[in-house]
Amino acid sequence: TPLISKLVELKNAQRGAPMRIVATGGILFPNTSAMFGLEDIRAQDPMAPARYLQILAEVAGYDVGRYYGRWRNVDTPMLDFLNVRYVVVAPGVDLPDRARYRRVYDGPDGGIFQNTHVLPRFFSVQRGTSVGIVAAESDRYHLQINAGTPGLVASSIPAWAGWKVVSGGRSLDTVPINDVFLGFNVPAGRSDVYVSYSPLMFWAGPWSAGAALI
Repeated sequence: TPLISKLVELKNAQRGAPMRIVATGGILFPNTSAMFGLEDIRAQDPMAPARYLQILAEVAGYDVGRYYGRWRNVDTPMLDFLNVRYVVVAPGVDLPDRARYRRVYDGPDGGIFQNTHVLPRFFSVQRGTSVGIVAAESDRYHLQINAGTPGLVASSIPAWAGWKVVSGGRSLDTVPINDVFLGFNVPAGRSDVYVSYSPLMFWAGPWSAGAALI
């Protein structure tokens, strides 16, 4: 549809900087976003992290008991933290907070608003530290970090077992953010940091299959 084409265009315009979306009401069916490479914060999969669902329910009032999750709270700052750059709404729906939302698409199949308060996928929690995303994929990121002092970098990636943070050939200490999201400590100075997802259970299947084949 034209709305989905516009979302894909907006995603490609980010030039490697990852961003997420959320849809209010029933404008995007479950898993539609995944078919087009869009990251929707609504959890449609029964394997979604329980702690992630819990914080969505407690902070934003998200109904985690419904298979077809409908996002209703567009005022919550949780959208900023979760890297939600675009909010998708039904045709004719307006978001009146002009200081925060700017309409970028309006059509018979829905509307898209840009969230101007969005935080990047990775960010420093103290002044004097800059975090730049050099390259990004769904399971790996290359960051360049300049830190005036040792500090903490936070992210909106759920801290599932299997995420690894490496810089200069050594692992950095990870820190849970709000008991749900991935964070890590960085030393002072310039660092190239690589964040990647490689869970042990993913490799257990190939190893078992290889052993059986042998």
